[in-house]
Amino acid sequence: MNKKLVLLGAAMLLTAASATAQKRVTGRVVDTSGQPVIGATVRVEGHKISVSTDGDGNFTLPDVPASAKQLNITCIGMKSQTVDVAGNVNVTMIESDNELGEVYVVAYGKATKASFTGAATQIKGEKVENKSTTEMTAALQGEVAGVQIVSTDGNPGAASNIYIRGIGSLYSNSQPLIILDGMPYGGNFSSIDPRDIETINIMKDATASALYGSRGANGVIIITTKRGAKGKLSISADVKYAVSGRWLPGLDVITSPERYTELTWEGMRNNYLYSQGYDADAAAAAASAQLFSSNGFPTRYNMWNAEGSALINPETGLFNSGITRRYEPDSWEDALYRTGQKVDAGINIAGGNDRSQYYTALSYVKDKGYVRAADYQRFNARTNVESQITDWLKGSVNFSYTNSERNAPIQEKAASNNAFRFIYQTPPPLHCL
Repeated sequence: MNKKLVLLGAAMLLTAASATAQKRVTGRVVDTSGQPVIGATVRVEGHKISVSTDGDGNFTLPDVPASAKQLNITCIGMKSQTVDVAGNVNVTMIESDNELGEVYVVAYGKATKASFTGAATQIKGEKVENKSTTEMTAALQGEVAGVQIVSTDGNPGAASNIYIRGIGSLYSNSQPLIILDGMPYGGNFSSIDPRDIETINIMKDATASALYGSRGANGVIIITTKRGAKGKLSISADVKYAVSGRWLPGLDVITSPERYTELTWEGMRNNYLYSQGYDADAAAAAASAQLFSSNGFPTRYNMWNAEGSALINPETGLFNSGITRRYEPDSWEDALYRTGQKVDAGINIAGGNDRSQYYTALSYVKDKGYVRAADYQRFNARTNVESQITDWLKGSVNFSYTNSERNAPIQEKAASNNAFRFIYQTPPPLHCL
């Protein structure tokens, strides 16, 4: 009996100790200007206990375990804070530079993400440069929601079409307005060197028309090129090399002149047999006699050391054995395709002091496509100089030069000189090219 009373008393003491091992924590959360931060989350680290601040930035945690050591305070747009647990806690939160402090270049200057109310997306130059592309529109592919990059030409140096939130008109221009360093840019998008890009800001709603009016109806792409920075002289250079080719298998076509001649003979024989009423022997003889004639191949295309009528065995419909070629015909694919090569080289120099900064860049691109006569070369030069002339006067000079040359074979589907269409629809060559 005495043992039971002792155990009961010990259990009551433990219960009382547990009940008193919790405490009440109050506090207030404000920003750097002393204004209350509403809706901040105050969480007890290591425990599933949290509350939100009220309209005055106050919070109360009634049952904080004695084992709790720290509180974690978070809020959107603010840097998270960690403080020690105390009876009364005062927390000052600082705005986050990574989110709402991000700077957008807009039509009328610059704005932070917190103050900008339109729909815009910013792409850093590092992301563009890391894609290792020489064409700007390819660098935007898949980077921005609501922006479509449509490629209609696969030749080297070809720029894709850009549509922001769909096609704005069926009959007029649907391309966005491009602003390069504050000036409307009317050149080819592919003429801009991705190495020179600092930021790309894409404005997708009515704010795009704030300064540019109807010209910005299809959206505005604002490109800012790199600038120098004060400090030690910086020189960087890079060279990239790539190859391209048609390495995936294409359509299964006839490449043998002998096989093509056999099938032509078979078609002619069937015509005599089924359309003109010849018997089997007469149809085969007529097909052999007319194989290289005005009704078949021109006689100048006979590339074998035998008469045209003696090429095919009428019983089997196959080439007679022992017949040799007078010459080896050329290959259409070898004549039209090649291994494409691309060289992309660039160098830039940047630096400056407290009053002047400069950025200079040179680049050269030579891109030979895997279709012969498809090539592109581009030379870029850019210099950006900024100088604080006096305390109240600042000057800047932006100079850019681009020289590009592009050769592109016809790629229209119906064009007979479309290389891909020509390869698949032209019979195997029976003569030298």
